[in-house]
Amino acid sequence: MKYNRIGISKRLILAGKYKKAIDLLLPIANARNEVAQLILGYLYFMADSGMDGVNAKKWLEKSAKQGNADALYFLATTDFTGNHWASFGESKAQIAKVRKAAVKGSADAQRWLAVTYAHGEVVPPDYTQIVYWDTKAAEQGLSESQHDLGVMWMSGEAGHVDIAKSLYWYKQCVTRNHNVTDSKWAFRRIIEIYEGRFGKQFKDLSATFYWKKRSRELPLLPYRHHPDWFYQ
Repeated sequence: MKYNRIGISKRLILAGKYKKAIDLLLPIANARNEVAQLILGYLYFMADSGMDGVNAKKWLEKSAKQGNADALYFLATTDFTGNHWASFGESKAQIAKVRKAAVKGSADAQRWLAVTYAHGEVVPPDYTQIVYWDTKAAEQGLSESQHDLGVMWMSGEAGHVDIAKSLYWYKQCVTRNHNVTDSKWAFRRIIEIYEGRFGKQFKDLSATFYWKKRSRELPLLPYRHHPDWFYQ
């Protein structure tokens, strides 16, 4: 029943019925369900649901104490008093905290580390680390990392140019059941590859037609407004 409640609560959130979702989640969150606690923490931080930094932090800390990697990541990157969220590393201490969440399996934390190494403000730019952490996140289905791996294997930033690997990650990016910004660019690159712009060996007119058709279906999919873990 507790997992059914979580599924129903997610559908309520997608419908914008935040109060009903919170009422549904509270009993199992109080019964120490870490996923319910994570979702509650996220809900209380959302501006659309009223924003309550105190309750957001409380529930995320409860989830994190049980080892939830996404809750650990959320806590490490968020200032609940100023409603500020760090999109990449602002200090070495923060990076160390996020690394713990990444090692425990948070795809968002893994992506955050990749972005941190790309920005190179607190730590030096490091493409080895970018590829390592983006690959970890991409293997869990994070579309942003899948797209960026497509870019890096196409440009050679991943170590060398490998169009086959680039094509693989671009395809992974677009095989989603929701619309994400990166998919638009991934579709464009897939089509260009099959048009032969990156080597005649990849030219395939039937594949070009297929992916053009698929790309036109993207706007019909619901847009992903929430973190990737929410849809799992």
